[in-house]
Amino acid sequence: MSKQQEYEQIERYLDKQMSVEERARFEARLAQEEALRQEVQLQRELAEVLAGEEVHELRTRIKEVDEVWKASSGRPSKPSRSIFSIRSIIGIAALLAIGIFTYTFLQPGTKDASELYAQHYEPYQLLLEDRSTSPGQPNAQDLQQAIRAYQQANYPEAARLFAALQQQAPDNPTYAFYAALCALSTGQSQQAIDELSRLQSGDHLLVEQSRWYLALAHLQAENVTAAKAVLSQIENGQYKYQQAQRLLKEWE
Repeated sequence: MSKQQEYEQIERYLDKQMSVEERARFEARLAQEEALRQEVQLQRELAEVLAGEEVHELRTRIKEVDEVWKASSGRPSKPSRSIFSIRSIIGIAALLAIGIFTYTFLQPGTKDASELYAQHYEPYQLLLEDRSTSPGQPNAQDLQQAIRAYQQANYPEAARLFAALQQQAPDNPTYAFYAALCALSTGQSQQAIDELSRLQSGDHLLVEQSRWYLALAHLQAENVTAAKAVLSQIENGQYKYQQAQRLLKEWE
């Protein structure tokens, strides 16, 4: 994918013009690619500082200046237009710098839910192993395939396989946990919320992890109120407590 295509894809994501499937694939990339997360954040900041029309105007003016200077080995043939464009760009750039500083350092609560989700989501490590079940058991092959799909970030396939494992072993919270994470990784927010909510009760080893990912699922669904309520339940010493506190500060 070219830089221009990637930029256009980011624009569609920020403008909420993607289909559900495309958005899920893009957010899966966001979860894995730091450079892409930084680019999305930068483009979001640009959009916050400049209105949509001003962004297009800035692009047009930069292109005009570039074309004028390329057409001449010395001074531009139309200095007045070039000087005007350069001055306009400098003015907009100054406004942009001030706006980004204000947005980043003075308004911590202005980040939206989807951006916070992208910044904090990462797939949980795989605790299961091929030897977690014996070859003679009915779910042995499904487990092996689910592990492989999860490791390869093939979350739609992993979700299907973990769902099959859930049916075979409904009392196993680990299968339910990873099924929920796969749903989250493919943009199925409500499905992840339903499953992770059920995992809040019961005596199992993944309660704390489920709570953190439940908060992220609410963020993905852009339900900040629900996310805050879950984050406030994460106590000192529990899984992702520090990150939960940092997230809560975003809305102070």
